[in-house]
Amino acid sequence: MGKAGSKRLEFTTIFNVRDLCGYKTPSGPVLAHRYMRSGDTMFLSDEERQALLDYGVRRVVDLRMAIERPDLSNRMAHVDGVAWINSSMADDRTMTPEWMQKGTVVGFVVEGYQRMLSDKEGVKTIFEFMAQAKPNECVLFHCAGGMDRTGLISSLILGCAGVAPDHIVADYAYSFGEDEEVDELLTHWDLNAPYCPHDGVKARISAMYELLAWIQKDYGTTRNLLLDCGVSNDAIDALVAHAVE
Repeated sequence: MGKAGSKRLEFTTIFNVRDLCGYKTPSGPVLAHRYMRSGDTMFLSDEERQALLDYGVRRVVDLRMAIERPDLSNRMAHVDGVAWINSSMADDRTMTPEWMQKGTVVGFVVEGYQRMLSDKEGVKTIFEFMAQAKPNECVLFHCAGGMDRTGLISSLILGCAGVAPDHIVADYAYSFGEDEEVDELLTHWDLNAPYCPHDGVKARISAMYELLAWIQKDYGTTRNLLLDCGVSNDAIDALVAHAVE
């Protein structure tokens, strides 16, 4: 577990599996078995699928694009007792590596995430689905790599719950570097220093800080962003309550 929070779970046929538990909020830490993030489930073994079910997973959000054929390759879809939806917020335009033309990873990442968030109907669908989780249900959300689309959704969940920006950035960056490396970088991070547009983990840290600054500037809070997408106050309250109560 990194200093900020989140618990890594040991799986071999699904990667970057983390329970969001441990992040501090004004109402206490995010509880275990409530929200789980991961990479693709298409190669999930029978044994590890059962392990997810035993962990409490009963609600799954598949963030992959149609071209990634989520209906055919998600081994958590069409499972008895598991509610599953596919809503990607992404298309060929959002996933095109335009940073190669612009010369900056940070610009590509931030603008790509902003485009995803412009799919207001997609955002609404995802968050209202997650808000229906019962107290004993763990919500699993994933894309193909478990890094970008998944990281964006995680940042919004944690933001709504009141997790500090530094810890939201840490949760995101844990997908791109070792926990200890991320913790060390964030311990000495200077928001006023020029960001590193090409340098792996540093570029990703810069990108998430920039995205959070954009959310604050344009919406004030993550809740306001979700409200602008059509997510109801009741759904947001339920989403937060599921994390901490």
